[in-house]
Amino acid sequence: MRILIKDIKEIVYLLKCIDYEKLHTKFKIEDFISNEIYPNIWSPALKDLKYKESLYNEIISEIKGLLEFYESAIGKEKNIVVSIY
Repeated sequence: MRILIKDIKEIVYLLKCIDYEKLHTKFKIEDFISNEIYPNIWSPALKDLKYKESLYNEIISEIKGLLEFYESAIGKEKNIVVSIY
């Protein structure tokens, strides 16, 4: 799938709108388990608060990394190809 610059700009806008504090309060491991979110790494976080927090921090870090990547594509006026195997 190819993501065009106009769509990348919308994605960037939406990523910048994320309220990380609100997201943190709504971060429920049970939702990842019940929705079968891949990979299946969520169950240990039900009992281990440090692990849950590390998963949350990893997700936030990846979101911020995506934001930087998309902003870079906009700056270079490039489209993005997404391939999931």
